[in-house]
Amino acid sequence: MEDQSKKDRFDFVDRVFCKLDDKVSATGVDSLNAEERVVYFVWAALGVLGNGSFQYFFENNMDADATAASFQELGLPAPAECFRLAQSLLPSEYLGADWDRQLELLKEHETSLDTLAQKVLADRKRSESRLADYILAHPNLATLTDE
Repeated sequence: MEDQSKKDRFDFVDRVFCKLDDKVSATGVDSLNAEERVVYFVWAALGVLGNGSFQYFFENNMDADATAASFQELGLPAPAECFRLAQSLLPSEYLGADWDRQLELLKEHETSLDTLAQKVLADRKRSESRLADYILAHPNLATLTDE
């Protein structure tokens, strides 16, 4: 029964995220309101870190500041700090660098970035649970699964 509840929670959060991802695809990330941003950035980050660590996160130009703020909003300061630390590892030249140079910089910090990603993912179930509770506490988010 508990395993089914965990699967239901995962599916619930994922359904909400998919609706938000459709909105982002159609109208851009700036179209999300503050509550939607929390769900979007946290769930996207957890998925990307699970598939390719912080290297993949940065290769996809994901927003570390927005993601950290979203984890913070969920009352999860440890993962929020991991995103801040990961971003601080990259030199200021990273954003303006060409693709090959960006990959070099990510490779230089691979071990540290992987360690930070593992810390975020070690508590993934807690993040998932907080995210589900957050969605349920905000009716406009919970109704996205009804559409």
